[in-house]
Amino acid sequence: MFLTPEDQFKLEYESANAYILHYSSVRSALASFLITVALASFAAYYSAADDKTSSSSSSTSTTVAAPAATGATVGPGPITTAARNAANDRAPYLLAFAAYLFLGAAVFSSLRFSHLTERATVYSIELWKWGVEGKRGYPGGFRSRDWEHPGELRRRVCEDRMNWLLVAGAIALAVAFPVLELLT
Repeated sequence: MFLTPEDQFKLEYESANAYILHYSSVRSALASFLITVALASFAAYYSAADDKTSSSSSSTSTTVAAPAATGATVGPGPITTAARNAANDRAPYLLAFAAYLFLGAAVFSSLRFSHLTERATVYSIELWKWGVEGKRGYPGGFRSRDWEHPGELRRRVCEDRMNWLLVAGAIALAVAFPVLELLT
């Protein structure tokens, strides 16, 4: 079944607009999720650091009480503060690493999906020029690279204020974290 040029234009134009909607929605949802996880990791780091300083002041051992009816012991026995601190010493650093990792992933995903959104927008513009203005031949489909203008895509991604805001926020968080660590 062959499509008329008009039907092909309508189908491609709707598809390009669906790509724009999809990529921009995924961009905002994924960036928001990753920033939330990074902030939760930062908060968990400070919570673990506070627990470590408060538990180091008390050096009592904790035992798990066994059920009275069975007389069986529960767990391996007494848990000393030193054993608990040895296990928790690496946890805050892992949380800090995870926070930076998720923050970097948020910036990368936002920039990547911004690029895909702008690519779909430029393709939609090229389709409009082909379908309505009749300027050039058919752009060749969204997957084709014939219509793509890399300089224009980079320019459009760099002009996106949301990208700059996200990068500035990520840098502010990345810098504030060690500064806050020095102040406490």
